[in-house]
Amino acid sequence: MTDKKSTYRSVAREGLIAMSLSVAFFLVVLFPNVPLAIEQVNRQFMGEDKLAGVLTPGVYEYADAVQRSGETPDWFIGGRIKYASDFDVWGNFDYWETPQEVIDKGRTDCEGTAVLTKAVYGVINQRKKLNLSTTIVSQQHHVYVEVKTPQNVTLSLYKMPEKSGFEKIIEGLSEFIDQIPFSRQAILVAGLTVIWLNYAFHIRRLFKKQEKKKKEG
Repeated sequence: MTDKKSTYRSVAREGLIAMSLSVAFFLVVLFPNVPLAIEQVNRQFMGEDKLAGVLTPGVYEYADAVQRSGETPDWFIGGRIKYASDFDVWGNFDYWETPQEVIDKGRTDCEGTAVLTKAVYGVINQRKKLNLSTTIVSQQHHVYVEVKTPQNVTLSLYKMPEKSGFEKIIEGLSEFIDQIPFSRQAILVAGLTVIWLNYAFHIRRLFKKQEKKKKEG
């Protein structure tokens, strides 16, 4: 009985090690740029709305360009800032840019677009005293800006329809996988396969060893 308990403890211990290695490997593949990953943690605590408040001279200059164009901030930004995933721009799965970083790169995902849009609305709102209220809203796989006028009219810029229930889960999983480049998907599959095959072989050896002791005893 003691040998059996010892074997099961070893199985649990090795399983925990395999799980820990899997999580660490997963994070390294998705967030290879460690300094940016650490900064992303800080920015998530900070929140997208506060991030949009990080204004620099470049943001004010960009707001000038928006006003000269005669377009609304969302139309101006949507027509000039190209869509690109965080992997393409920063090399990590997720990174929330400041408004200035979006301007400097000239391409971003929906989060960066929302942050810059809110920042520019904020500058123009302050200059023209429009009394607009802007909020960044996160959907399951999208981020957009909601603008409220003094008359309490709500404008949801680039809001996307969402499914519900099981379809929402499947859609979210599909979206998550699609954001990972194929090369990194392959690395993930290969690495996790090695980790869990090694675990399976090790467990098999443990049970064979236990069975051998049982026969000898």
